[in-house]
Amino acid sequence: MIKKLLIFLIFILAINGLVFADESDLKENIKEYFPRNTITIDTLPTFGSLLITTALNDTIHLNNYVLITSLQYEYQINSFLSLATRLGIRQITSEIDYLEITTLSAEEHIRVYPSQGKFFLDWMFGYSYLKMTDLIDYNFLTYGGRLGWRIAFGNKKPGGFILEPSIGYIGALGINESFTYEDPTTKYMIQQYLVGGFVLSVGMGYRF
Repeated sequence: MIKKLLIFLIFILAINGLVFADESDLKENIKEYFPRNTITIDTLPTFGSLLITTALNDTIHLNNYVLITSLQYEYQINSFLSLATRLGIRQITSEIDYLEITTLSAEEHIRVYPSQGKFFLDWMFGYSYLKMTDLIDYNFLTYGGRLGWRIAFGNKKPGGFILEPSIGYIGALGINESFTYEDPTTKYMIQQYLVGGFVLSVGMGYRF
């Protein structure tokens, strides 16, 4: 009886060992097949920023952007859902330095891949800070969404370098009491061009 019990226990342990080994191999295969981390940098400014810069160049001869970029880290929970944190800066300065517009932003994103592939829908909420020389100093809550496409290049397996073109919209809600007293034209320009508005961007990054 004891021998039979020992043989049975050894058999169970052997089966468990094989199961755990298979699970470990499966996890390793999934990890190899499905990279969860992505870091991207935007290479183009927002659509509204391009419009206002063109207009300003035609009127008061501003330089192009000193710096317009966003850095994003995305963590893929599974093939359908991911979370991301995004930090951005946009800055315009004049040739004679009498005007400087700076917008800093921090955003949290929820991204869904409906087909569990390249196409994605992205929802965001965040905070933006706008300073225009010594004239304007405002804070905003931001919200919005975008539609995009993840393109991998030079890769036979998932991971590696990617390109992410996207289009969307960012809304901006002023939380300074003084912002409510701005004239409608100024409020519209700030909310739709300097802080929010339509977004057209191309992100370059790396998945690992």
